[in-house]
Amino acid sequence: MILDWAAAAAHGGQVELLDRLEPLMSRPDRQCALDDTIVAASSGSGSSQPVPLEVRRDIVLDHIAHGCGLEVLQRYYAQWAWAAPHPGQPSMERHLFMEMVAAAAGSPTPDAFEKVDWLLEQLAAAGGAAGGAAGGAAGGAA
Repeated sequence: MILDWAAAAAHGGQVELLDRLEPLMSRPDRQCALDDTIVAASSGSGSSQPVPLEVRRDIVLDHIAHGCGLEVLQRYYAQWAWAAPHPGQPSMERHLFMEMVAAAAGSPTPDAFEKVDWLLEQLAAAGGAAGGAAGGAAGGAA
């Protein structure tokens, strides 16, 4: 549920709410406990599997790219997308990165073009830094 709330807040550009939910989203113990409580209350069963942290972050980054300004996207991108084992190479796969670019392209914010340009610059820079390595977003810009 916290994932859904954070994604909805990001999609709607509610940065203050997103900032308040982010620490809860990053803690699997809180995520599971709250989700289990809500699922149990609404369906009578307490069985839910936690979504891996990287997947939660990728989902919310897409919504941030859509609903929030460039500054917020840059802040969360720096925190999350570059938390890879290899510095200078994003942890997300190229197709997930391109989904984030598409979300930014469809953004209603006045800085949508700047977000797309900035994301494509990150992709190009990662491609140069990683030497075109396959796998991550650095795996060849089209």
